[in-house]
Amino acid sequence: MNTINQNKPPLLYLHKLNDIRVALENILHDVADCSFEEFSENKMLRQSVMYEMHIVSTSSRFLLHILDDADEDQKNWLESQFGDIPFKALVILREMFFHEGENCRASNAENYRPVWNMYQYDLPAIKSQLDQVYATVSKKYTSLRRKD
Repeated sequence: MNTINQNKPPLLYLHKLNDIRVALENILHDVADCSFEEFSENKMLRQSVMYEMHIVSTSSRFLLHILDDADEDQKNWLESQFGDIPFKALVILREMFFHEGENCRASNAENYRPVWNMYQYDLPAIKSQLDQVYATVSKKYTSLRRKD
């Protein structure tokens, strides 16, 4: 793996953070004016959310690989940039949504309740964290790029 310049983060790192931010924004927008009953009954909405969760999961998995492959100094720097963003949880959420959806086909819509609660209570906070990290790292990247 290429070494990570602590003064200038890789552009792909920023793209993956932004992909997650945009996908979470789309999910939150799509479910904002929706009740649980509407969500559980609307197949197209659930598929749209599933697509966005796939983007979140894939990008989160990529960022986790960056952390896994980094040496100790790089890992410390990356963790300081990421803050407490739960990338592992974001990977798992997509799996949870998929498996809960499979359960719904076999039983009832109430199986979507844990997924719905996650959208209502967890994702807004995660999105806020990502926005802050992205703004900081993006600003740093842009200012350093201008100096090149």
